[in-house]
Amino acid sequence: MALQRLSLLAMTLPLAASFQNTSPFFLLSTNQIPVSSLDSIPLQSGSSVLSSTKDVLSTCPSDTYILISQPGTSPLDFTDGDATPHLRKLLQKDTDRVRSSATIPNVLGSVDVNELAQWLSQKCHARIDDIDVNAYISPSQSELPRVIKAEFPMLPVDEFRAGKLSSYDSFLHSLLSTFENQSLTLLYTTTPPPASYVPSQENLSPTYEMDDPFASVLHEDLRRDVSAHDSEGTLPEGGLFERYQFFSPAIFMTLIVSILLLLVLYIAISALSGLQVSYFAFSKEMGPSGYKKIQ
Repeated sequence: MALQRLSLLAMTLPLAASFQNTSPFFLLSTNQIPVSSLDSIPLQSGSSVLSSTKDVLSTCPSDTYILISQPGTSPLDFTDGDATPHLRKLLQKDTDRVRSSATIPNVLGSVDVNELAQWLSQKCHARIDDIDVNAYISPSQSELPRVIKAEFPMLPVDEFRAGKLSSYDSFLHSLLSTFENQSLTLLYTTTPPPASYVPSQENLSPTYEMDDPFASVLHEDLRRDVSAHDSEGTLPEGGLFERYQFFSPAIFMTLIVSILLLLVLYIAISALSGLQVSYFAFSKEMGPSGYKKIQ
């Protein structure tokens, strides 16, 4: 199911290109929780995701809740998985710890992490710990349950974007390793990138490689001509029957000869059907012996 959700994220590339103000949302847990209602719709508002998340976590299934905020991201940043290998591994459930996961490829607006943390604190009687990602100190594991908040810096819009996202993924991996022996739920929230961010052409149009490299040579004659034609050419004047000759002289002569032959055939059949011979002509009195008797 997680692999299908990641495939769904890849298939929503045109949708992501149309909604530049969207960003993904990820949830995974070491507990078995009902997440089917959370990721049933690939495009949701931030308030809707917040409400659905509260319903999913209403039973307080985990001891630790990790809330990650990653501003300035888009669905295109997570499609290939090269920049976030650890997060991709968790979403695909390649580890035995993860039992539930959900992915919402496009979220309109942002999910209020502070409101979610306060709700978890009141609902589950959890302690809230804010972590500075620049000076990471392992949080205390004495008090349970707890809510751990971590906000990453805004992703740059230049060529260092993928590298920064990869370093944040490594930080997340180290943070999760701290609670390896405890039940936890990870909520990975994001916000859309700024208006100045322009997705690279590689993300918008991934290269497609044919399975058979020789197919392009073998089927070159089957390809259609999709090159652009000159649109400045003028159409010939006159009607359709003036520009094209539908009946050539040969076709016209063939039709006349066919009509004449059919007429001759009709006359011949009519003449044969008009012949009348009486039955008396075939009697014995009209044979050779009867003719001698008459003499």
